[in-house]
Amino acid sequence: MTRGFRLLGAFLSLAALGACATPPEPDKLQAPIPIERFLDTGGQSFSHRMSPDGLRIAWAESNGDGMAILVRTLADDSVQRHPVERSAQGLVWAGDGRHLLLRDDEEGDENDRLRVLDIADPASPVRDLAGAPGVRLVLERVSLCDRRKVIVRSNRRDARAFDLVSVDIDTGAERMIERNSSRIAWWRTDRCGKPLYRARGLVVERWDDEQRRWNAAFRAQGEETFHPTGAATADGPLFAISDRGRDRRALVRVDPRTGEETLLVDDPIADMESGVVHPDGSRALLASSMPGYPRDVVLDPALAAALAPLRPGAPHRLSINDISEDGTRLLVTIATERRGAELHFVDLAGGTSKRLAQSRIAQIADRLADTRPISFPTRDGRTLHGYLTTPEAATTPLPTVLLVHGGPWARDNWGYDFLVQFLASRGYAVLRINYRGSSGYGRAFRQAAMGEFAAAMHWDLLDGLTFAITTGAVNPARVAIMGASYGGYATLVGMTMTPANFAAGISIVGISDLARFLETTPPYWANGIQGWYTYVGNPAKPAQRRNLIEKSPITFAAQVTSPLLLIHGANDVRVRVEQSERMAEALRALNKPVDLMVFPDEGHGIRKFRNRVAMLRTIESFLDAHIGRRPPGRIAALEALRP
Repeated sequence: MTRGFRLLGAFLSLAALGACATPPEPDKLQAPIPIERFLDTGGQSFSHRMSPDGLRIAWAESNGDGMAILVRTLADDSVQRHPVERSAQGLVWAGDGRHLLLRDDEEGDENDRLRVLDIADPASPVRDLAGAPGVRLVLERVSLCDRRKVIVRSNRRDARAFDLVSVDIDTGAERMIERNSSRIAWWRTDRCGKPLYRARGLVVERWDDEQRRWNAAFRAQGEETFHPTGAATADGPLFAISDRGRDRRALVRVDPRTGEETLLVDDPIADMESGVVHPDGSRALLASSMPGYPRDVVLDPALAAALAPLRPGAPHRLSINDISEDGTRLLVTIATERRGAELHFVDLAGGTSKRLAQSRIAQIADRLADTRPISFPTRDGRTLHGYLTTPEAATTPLPTVLLVHGGPWARDNWGYDFLVQFLASRGYAVLRINYRGSSGYGRAFRQAAMGEFAAAMHWDLLDGLTFAITTGAVNPARVAIMGASYGGYATLVGMTMTPANFAAGISIVGISDLARFLETTPPYWANGIQGWYTYVGNPAKPAQRRNLIEKSPITFAAQVTSPLLLIHGANDVRVRVEQSERMAEALRALNKPVDLMVFPDEGHGIRKFRNRVAMLRTIESFLDAHIGRRPPGRIAALEALRP
C-alpha cells in the first residue's frame, strides 16, 4: 500500500473512532476555536530581520502554505511585497543591505537550499544561490567587509564534515576558507567572516596571524560545554555560554590570551540559555534563562532604560531579533503566553520606540489557558521542574495529555505553544516534564540520563504524572502520552512497558528500535554520535546491542493494551520512517489497535501549514475517541469551559 493510501486510511479509521464517541451537549459548548487559529501568527513569523544600516526590516509572511517576503522602509513606513514559491525557514540580510538570503528545506530531508532575493528589483525572482541534492548548508554569517559574500558551513566535499566556505551572492561561486580535515565542531569569525576561533574536540584554538597557524587557547574537560556568542574580534574578549569549571552554564567573558573566564550572569536553578553581544563584539547586552518563568537580564544600562517601558509586569520573554551594524537600532520581541508576540523597533540614538506588529493570538487571548511552572520530587530524591496547563477555572480532574519533549537534550519552556494551547482548548490538561537528561538544569542533571533510557528517564515522567494527579487536575484513568522524536520514543516506552498508566498514545517521528536508529543516522552526525553511544549504547558492541534491544519499544509490542497513533515524515533522515512503519507492522500482526499517518513531503517534524492542520485534526479525533468527550452532564462545570 502506498504512503498516500496509508495516510487516507488513518483519516478514515480515526473518523470512525470519533463517530463512536458520545457527543457533548451542544448548549453547553461554545464554538471551538478553529485549528488554524492556533497556527496563525497574523501572517508573520516574528523572525524579523533588520538591514545592517538599520533602515529596513524584512520578514516572511505566510497565509496557509503561501509565502511572501515583505520589506518595510522605516523612514516612510512603505512596504514591498515579494511572493515566493517555496517556504523560507530562515531569512538574513546580506551585508550590502540590498539582498535577502532565504533558506529552505522543502522536502524535510535537511538538505537546505540557500536562495537570494534582490529587493531593489521588484520584478527579480528569487534565485538559487547555493546547495545541491544531498548537501547540507549552515549559514555562518554575512560579511560586513566584502558585502556581497556570505559565509556558510557545507558538507559538499565530505558528507561527514562541514567546511567553512564563502559564497559570492552575484555568481554563487564558492571559495574554500578552511577545509575541515580535523573534526572541527565550530568556527567563530570576525565581522568580515575571517575565522578567529575554532573548536577541535575539547580544545578551543585561536588563529595567530604572525605565525599563520592555529594555537591552542584553552580546553574544556569531559562533558563541559562552551558556545561562543556574537562576533569575535582579533584583540577583544570572546563572549560565550559556558559551564567550564561549573555545573550550570553561565554567560562569560573570555580573555583571548589566557582563556580565563569572567562570570557575567548565571542563574541559581537553570542554565543561561543565550546571550546577545553588541555587533562590534565589545560587550554583552542581554542574557536569558528559564528557571520556571523566563528570566531576562539586560546588561547595558542605556538599553535597559529604553526597554523598561515596553516590558509588562506579567511573566514575559524578551528577545532581541536583530541589531543594526552600529548598535543603535534594534528589533525587540516581547512574548507572553496568552497574547503571543509583540514586535518593537527601538532607536537608542533617538530615544524612541515603536510597536510594529502583534501576533493574532492576542485576538483569542481570553480563551487561552494559563501555564504554571511546577516542581516535584522523584522516587530517588531529585527535584524536577515542568509545566502544567489547564483550561481556566477547571475544578474537576481532567483528561490529560502527558506531552514529552524531544531531544532528549532539549527542554520544555514557558510561553505560547500552539500544540499545548490547542489541546487545552479541547478540554485537556497538558503536563510537560523536564526529565533527567533535559538541557537547562546543569551538566550533572544531563549526565544523570546516562544509561537511563526506558529506566529513570521514564520513571521521571511517571513521578511527574503522580504529582499532577495529587493536585486534583488530572484524571488518572484518562491519560494519553504524546511526544515527538525522543518524546515519540518515550510515548512508545509508556505504551509498551508501562501500559497500565496510559489510555492512549501518540508518537510523532518516534524511535521504536534503538539499535536500528543508531545504525541509520545521517553522515553529518559523525562528530556527535559518540555522545549517543555514551548515553544509550553502541550497537556495534554485542553486550550494548542486547541492552539497546531491551530498551526498544518494538521488542515489547505484545504488551500494548491501548490505542496508538503513529505520525511520521517520509523524508526524515534522523529517525527514519521505517521506525514507525515497522512498529505499525508489529502491532498489526498482533491485532493491536494502531494507526499510521505518513506525510510524504515532511521530514523530522511536521512543519507545513496544511500538514499541521491535518495532523491536529487527526490528533483531536483520536484523543476525543479515547480519553475525551465526557458523557453529557457528567462534569457540567468543565463542559462550560470547552471552547
